[in-house]
Amino acid sequence: MTFGTYTRLLRTRDARRLAASFVVLGIAGTMTPVAFVLFVQGATGSFATASLALAGYTVGTIVASPLRGRLIDRIGPSRAVLLLALPGAATDVLFILTGAAEAAAAVLVALAFVAGALTAPAGAALRSVWSETATPPTR
Repeated sequence: MTFGTYTRLLRTRDARRLAASFVVLGIAGTMTPVAFVLFVQGATGSFATASLALAGYTVGTIVASPLRGRLIDRIGPSRAVLLLALPGAATDVLFILTGAAEAAAAVLVALAFVAGALTAPAGAALRSVWSETATPPTR
């Protein structure tokens, strides 16, 4: 693709929305580890526990990633994100409430794992939609 091709692509309404979504998703994805560490350290007073919770979240995300990809392939990107959005948000709320209640480190790590596993596949969904948007129609 040349610069002119990118310019034409970004002039389309869908491409601008997708590019903006990628920026927002990138910021959110970058801040999640920071938020986990700061929250758990504040709740427990321990950076070691915060690191374990972040590791739990990361492992949960990695382990469930193929399943989320398969879900996107089976039901489509929008439905996959919507299907996991509510359970993911509920797990996040439970994680926050558990941390505020000064639960044991093991409980926080386990909930962080579940939160990572239930993360909505927004990045994969956006990439899927971007591929469809950027691919020129066949003649």
